[in-house]
Amino acid sequence: MRVLASPMICGAMRIEGKYEGPRIVIFAGEHGDEPCGAYAIEKLFYDFSMGARELLKGTLTLVRANEVALAENKRYVVHNLNRLYKDTNAESTDMSSYEYLRAQELKPLLRECNYFLTLHSAPIADEPFLVVEERHVEAFRPMGIRKFVTGWGAFDVLGGDSEGYANTYGAVACTLEAGNHTDMTGISVAYSAVLSMLTHWGMIADELPQSSGRPEIFRIYEVIIKREPFSWMGSARRNFDFIRRGEFVCMNGKEYLQTEEDAYLLMPSPAEKQRVGEEIGYLARKL
Repeated sequence: MRVLASPMICGAMRIEGKYEGPRIVIFAGEHGDEPCGAYAIEKLFYDFSMGARELLKGTLTLVRANEVALAENKRYVVHNLNRLYKDTNAESTDMSSYEYLRAQELKPLLRECNYFLTLHSAPIADEPFLVVEERHVEAFRPMGIRKFVTGWGAFDVLGGDSEGYANTYGAVACTLEAGNHTDMTGISVAYSAVLSMLTHWGMIADELPQSSGRPEIFRIYEVIIKREPFSWMGSARRNFDFIRRGEFVCMNGKEYLQTEEDAYLLMPSPAEKQRVGEEIGYLARKL
């Protein structure tokens, strides 16, 4: 087993197993205010570099994606890095910005891997969940996460994320939302989830956790894009809030959003945290 720093990509470490096997890439810190994943991969890298764990086969590449934003503890500097993994970006994109240039560095890793995980957290979340294409749900059940969110790839407005880009080039990819931004138990959630998948793929010799049973699956059907003024309606909104048909969800611009069916509210963000034109929440059906 060899542990290597990438000579071409800052913040990337590659671990090579003894034998041929899958190429795994894990991103963390794509948003600088989501440090749990970065701490988790640092702990994992320490384990391998100190000999506490051994990679039996394949390669494992660990990446601190948005290092500048991580250092400044903010979501991003100029652009949302997790919307820039595209082969063609909008004309309004500042192509001299750190995030744009960083995306160009990282895209080859997404094109060349077999499996891809990106580790995030959410501003309002009481428990971890996975964002994954429906066809890949079974592939990530061994991670032990109870809630899955699908349907992300159906919306053009959500394009440019690392998971979607990796999927486009043939990888089996998912996004782990390890919990709340401010809850450091997300570190152990992300760390344990990665170990479970590496064990499932036969890359480390750990015991798989017991099955957590059949997961709950939610499919996004509407994206709420922030307009001004904006405010959530009713009591404080939480992730996976059940909203009955006809209930008012938010005031968005000069309109009130009212559900036309029973729905679940996913990943609501505090209004002050999102810019106008960015997604601020999602409506989903439970499958």
